[in-house]
Amino acid sequence: MKDTEVKHLDDQPDSRPATTTTAPQAPDAAGRLLPPSREVGPMSGAANCRPLAELLDRVAHIDRLQAEIVGLVGRLQVSGEDVEQTGLPAELWLTVEGRMASSDRRMLGSVAEHLGRLPATAREFACGGLSWSQCRTIIMMLIRHRVRSDEWEAVDAAIADAVGRAAADDPDEVLRLIDDWLWRRHPDKLEADEADQSQRRYLALQPRLDGLGGRFHGETDAPGLALLETATRPSPDQLATPDPDPGPDRERDRDGDRVDGLTPVGRAGRARHDNLMARLAATGHHRQTDPDTSANHGDTQSGSRLPDPSVLVTIDYDTLVGLSNSYAQLLAGLAGGRLKVSAPTARRLVGDGFDGRLIVLDTTGQVLGVGRRRRQPPGWLRDALAARDTTCSFPGCRTAGVVCQADHATPWIAGGATDINNLALVCGPHNRAKEPDGWKAVGHPDGSRTWQHPRTGLTARTGPATLRLPEHPPDRPPTSPTGHDPP
Repeated sequence: MKDTEVKHLDDQPDSRPATTTTAPQAPDAAGRLLPPSREVGPMSGAANCRPLAELLDRVAHIDRLQAEIVGLVGRLQVSGEDVEQTGLPAELWLTVEGRMASSDRRMLGSVAEHLGRLPATAREFACGGLSWSQCRTIIMMLIRHRVRSDEWEAVDAAIADAVGRAAADDPDEVLRLIDDWLWRRHPDKLEADEADQSQRRYLALQPRLDGLGGRFHGETDAPGLALLETATRPSPDQLATPDPDPGPDRERDRDGDRVDGLTPVGRAGRARHDNLMARLAATGHHRQTDPDTSANHGDTQSGSRLPDPSVLVTIDYDTLVGLSNSYAQLLAGLAGGRLKVSAPTARRLVGDGFDGRLIVLDTTGQVLGVGRRRRQPPGWLRDALAARDTTCSFPGCRTAGVVCQADHATPWIAGGATDINNLALVCGPHNRAKEPDGWKAVGHPDGSRTWQHPRTGLTARTGPATLRLPEHPPDRPPTSPTGHDPP
């Protein structure tokens, strides 16, 4: 996961007069007036496309209106003016007059109620530091983590600190920082949830009545899922679109696949099945797969056996040696590239001599490189990139890092080094489209990368997933997206 800071290099000329809108003051959950949100107008690059500029302006306007709505709901929750003056609660008015579905009413009421306990977060929402999407997701996090009454002040400070660190960044980065802070604050909760998930593990086999096959399904814990995902991960050859069949009776569908049921998703599913069957057939035997078996069970490497499954574990040094109980991560191709495991589970995996690579993180997260000696990073450096980035580093992309490619910000052919500050994980589609689409990338020593799109003036900064909030964030006022504290 990464943070993404969006800004603009140059103002583009616009023949149309620029228009801005300013939101009225909105009350918080206690009925106090909050500062107006920032002025929003067409962005420099987007202004060249009127529908896009209007879309962005409407989205900002919806967020301002939503902040007002939440503030009014919170005010009525505290004052009871709705029942006092009409005899009916606001929820009933929202149902009949507002035509609001029950799920939306519950979400609106829950957000307003929780913001009443989070004054700094409420101010960030009112002044535009948090979007409605971010705000409701944060509240769902707090509900899921069952925050205690004596923790609200610390949680509120952590949310404000996360917004301050990534105010104009990728919206998911703020959520990641808060979620990570909550899990690290209560490692015992992760251990309890982990034990409960382990108790639910099972595998069911359901044969067909005609005896021609069957289905299997089940549930497992994070280590089991990481191992299963790694053991069945399709190779690039297995995912490649098959060549067109020159036969006159064959047709091809809109996605370029032959009309045989093998869509990209179906091809990946079939490859996982075949890889699993190949591994089960070779259990206990480190031998090459028979070519006939290879054809039936997905081994596309001309008779060579599938590589041994290997799980990557990232863990803090203090956690590894028992000085901390902070959680560790298993890097996988599912669940956004990482699965959480408790400190005892991580230490048990290391102690059991698991078949994988252990990435121990220090306070700086710096990793050396290999300079100009080679273009492709060696295995240890590739794994270090996966531990640092966890997902594709292109702005807004969440493809798991373990299935991404190592990309040079300054191309190797142009003199770029195969070092950690010049490398980042980028998924295949974005890596192939980077130069044709006009993107320029600059790597930085701290693991961040600046993506520049000169034609539109759009610039995005993506950073490492190792960024964390402090355990006890300092008190600080909320910041508005314009970079100025609200009055």
